[in-house]
Parts: sequence; structure tokens; C-alpha cells
Amino acid sequence: MNLRDLDYLLALSEEKNFRKAAERCHVSQPTLSAQIKKLEEYLGVQLIERHHKGLLLTEAGEEAVKHARLVQEQVSQIKTMAERFKDPFSGSLRLGLIPTISPYLLPRIIKPIKQGFPRLSLALHEAQTHELLDLLRTSKLDLLVLALPVSDSLEGLAQLPLYDEAFYLAAHRSREITKKSEIAYSDLDTSQLALLAEGHCLREHALEICQLSKGQAINAFTATSLETLRYMVEADEVMTLMPEMAMQLSVMKHSQIRYVPFKAPVPSRQVGLVYRRATQRHELFTAIQQTIASCCRA
Repeated sequence: MNLRDLDYLLALSEEKNFRKAAERCHVSQPTLSAQIKKLEEYLGVQLIERHHKGLLLTEAGEEAVKHARLVQEQVSQIKTMAERFKDPFSGSLRLGLIPTISPYLLPRIIKPIKQGFPRLSLALHEAQTHELLDLLRTSKLDLLVLALPVSDSLEGLAQLPLYDEAFYLAAHRSREITKKSEIAYSDLDTSQLALLAEGHCLREHALEICQLSKGQAINAFTATSLETLRYMVEADEVMTLMPEMAMQLSVMKHSQIRYVPFKAPVPSRQVGLVYRRATQRHELFTAIQQTIASCCRA
């Protein structure tokens, strides 16, 4: 048994298809199938149930996959440890960000990170919070930028604060509510308020704010991005809640949208870094935290 065999097993467990797993591992399908068979013979148990519609993991296979992931993480940590001892600020960094942060934060931080850490190779990945946490826990990502708190318990993970971000009401200038210099939760007509689709943490933050207002149902329209919501507001179809950074970086010329601040207590979210507590890269992550926080204060 070798580490490559475990890579084959993990690929099969995730792809549920020999051809796709073989393509992912850059080997032929017969090669992958033969190595899995040898692994089963070595262990003396059946790991894969093969049938014409695909494959299933046996109970022993499920357990083997769990241990294989732990081994893969340990190998990754050994490689990271070696890189750290050579140079803690070199090597690769796989950074994950949620869609309601990445398009607004990345333009601010990419250049400073590249300048401050010239020997660091940065790989970016955008996904929703639960997907990013899964990738972090399986060692496919190293560091996340998330809106906190999250529903996940963050067991085994650590976090570093970056900045707090206020929410504004985004509404068409023709609406009466935009004539106010600031608004209270009770001013919101939540039936006109459109939010992101299920799965976006920003939706959960917004719902918490709505619960403090009149308790009305929210608008039926949902979107997969803040920019889609912004266009709907521009068309005077809905109102929405917009994070401060997204509001500041609006590129729409001659916009008819007005962003109205809330009275205290101002609704906001905290943005922070999340990483595996067992990592060997605390020094790097702390330095990146300081760089990003500095960019956001500027």
C-alpha cells in the first residue's frame, strides 16, 4: 500500500465513478481499477461494490476513506512544515472566500499580499460558507475569509478578526424611504425586501435584521449574487440590504440607487479568517490578517 493508492480511493469516494476518478488522478481507468483491487487484496476486505450503474463504498470502504483523509492531511502538514522551516512566507496558499465578500475585498488585497509575500503562490476559490468549511477540513484549502459568526461550530478550527462591516438599505431614489438621512428597523417594509438565495450566509444576517422590524414576509424574489440584487434595485423592483464594502465599490454609473444608513444599533457583520487549529502556519496567517485589516482601514 502506498499514498497513491489512498489518492485513488479518495477520488473514487468523491467521484463515485471509475472513469472520472481516473481522469482526476491522471491515470487510465484500468490502472486505477487494478490498484484499488490490489489495495483490497492487501487489506483483505472489499472496499468498493461495483455494479453497472456505478459504485458504492462498503462499510469497510467508508472507514478506509476516513483514515485515508487523515493520512492525506498529515502528509499535507508534513509538506507544509517543511516549507515553513525553509521559509514560513513561501509555498502555496489556497484561500477560500464567500461570494458576498470576494469581488469587493480581492481588488483591495491582492496587490498588497503579492507585494508583502512575494514568495507566496496564491490560489483562490469562491464558494458558499458550508462548502468552504468542508474543503478546509479536508485540507483542500488552507485559509478562509468568512462572515462570522457561522452556524457551524468551527470545531477544530481557529479564527482571526479582520473588520466589521455595516449594512445599508439599498433602494431606488424615487422611494420615500430614501429621503431619510437614516432609518430604523421599524421603517422597513420587508415585503419589498429581496435577499440572496438559501445557502448564503448574508441571507441569514439579513433575516435576523428583518426579525427586528415588523415581522412581515420578505419579497419572493431571490438572487445568487449581490450584483443581481443591485440591478433589481436599480430597476425599482425591490429593496435590499447591502454590505458597506459592496456599496462603496459599486461601478454602476448614473445609478438611481441610494444607500441609507440605519440608526443605532447599526446592523453589521464581522469578517474574519478561519483556518485549521492544528496548522503549522500561524505566523503566516497572522501576517496576512494584519495586511488585510490594514487594507480595509485605508
